[in-house]
Amino acid sequence: MRYKSGFTLLEILVALGILGVLSVIFLQIFTNTLSTTTNLNSRNNLINEGQLAVRVISSRLQEACYVYPQGSTITLTSSGWTTQKTVGGSGYNWVVGADPIVAMLLPPEPGSNQYRFFAYFAMTRAFYQSNASASERLEPDTQNTNALVLMEYRANIDSSLSLSTGQTCQVLAANLAGGTDTTDPSVTPTNLPLQPLTGSRRGIVLVDYVQPGTPLFTVPATTGGASAPSVGINLSFLKQVQGRTLVVNGASANGLNITVFPRNINAGAATN
Repeated sequence: MRYKSGFTLLEILVALGILGVLSVIFLQIFTNTLSTTTNLNSRNNLINEGQLAVRVISSRLQEACYVYPQGSTITLTSSGWTTQKTVGGSGYNWVVGADPIVAMLLPPEPGSNQYRFFAYFAMTRAFYQSNASASERLEPDTQNTNALVLMEYRANIDSSLSLSTGQTCQVLAANLAGGTDTTDPSVTPTNLPLQPLTGSRRGIVLVDYVQPGTPLFTVPATTGGASAPSVGINLSFLKQVQGRTLVVNGASANGLNITVFPRNINAGAATN
């Protein structure tokens, strides 16, 4: 009688060892693929959100009739945490060029006689999270407490400060700065006081995970209080994802680094 030969114990152990090694290799490949996919998705999300933010800011700038030049000091409000400086200083006085801010005046919307004020500025994510209400708070993320958020601030300008026919927004900027001669456009706009602004006057988040230490806006200096003729926008992002650092540098190729030229700087008011 012949017996069928089977696997020896040694052969079984060797086979199990090989299977274990292959399992570890396949698991590592799967983990790396999943991590790469997660990083790629996070990167694409940052680029998409950044492109949307750039489109929002650039559309405002293109519509602007006055852009505060380098060196202008702007006080958004005298109270309220959503307009506080948290990058490179504190308080409520923002200096264009020294602080991460761009500010502008826009013509009235159709059917309105109120000019509009917009500003975009950076705030630390940790400061925002610690002060925001539960409904305003961003998704908790302990890995990225050093990141910045880009804020949007908007307000309507009291209709009593409307312009006369032919006057440009440079005159309005001078009036907001406290200039007494509304026909003299040479008054340098150095401060935006609280009282001419109406509305909620609160900052809201435009985009998250902005990279600290990078210049967000490039605004040239001018003479005599003239509007800045252009603004450079350069958004970069930094985010920790599963222990890895994901960096998206601002570049013209991905639409995060552009220069905008406002269209209405020299346009005079159409009506009294």
